[in-house]
Amino acid sequence: MTHPGDTLLDVGGGIGVLGLELLRADLREAVLVEAAPHYLAVAQDLIAQAAQPSRFRAISGNFTQITPPLAAEIVTLDRVVCCYPDFATLLGTAAASARRVLALSFPKDRWYVRLMIAVENLLRQVTGNLFRAFVHRPSAMAAVLSGAGWRRLGQRSTLAWSVERWGRTDA
Repeated sequence: MTHPGDTLLDVGGGIGVLGLELLRADLREAVLVEAAPHYLAVAQDLIAQAAQPSRFRAISGNFTQITPPLAAEIVTLDRVVCCYPDFATLLGTAAASARRVLALSFPKDRWYVRLMIAVENLLRQVTGNLFRAFVHRPSAMAAVLSGAGWRRLGQRSTLAWSVERWGRTDA
């Protein structure tokens, strides 16, 4: 998936583990965009301890609202789509940011996954946690990416999660 000199944009990448690992594969630069301050603080500590911290940047904020828009050869959204009620804006922004590869993971649209997320959301509501998770229709997500000039190159799944890799149709 990576080529020497590629850049990575890891959207909602938590503490930055994916970027740190892929930097070992000769990425030119990794950029983490994270909205959760506690994850970002840990990421910044890990980046400072990395072999080449100058090749890794962490940006605080909501990816869809960052200006100017970011760009990279590879854009990843690992367990992020389920955090956005407006998946179309998120995926549209990611599609516009990726030059070569877009990879994402998301909860499968199955009754047992929807039930599990509904229970988790209820527990969050009871405890006063404002975060909510979402299960979006895969066909609707694929329509956004296809409409932006991408084609699905691969897909894998577990009982609860799907992982997809997309490439540009003009590549």
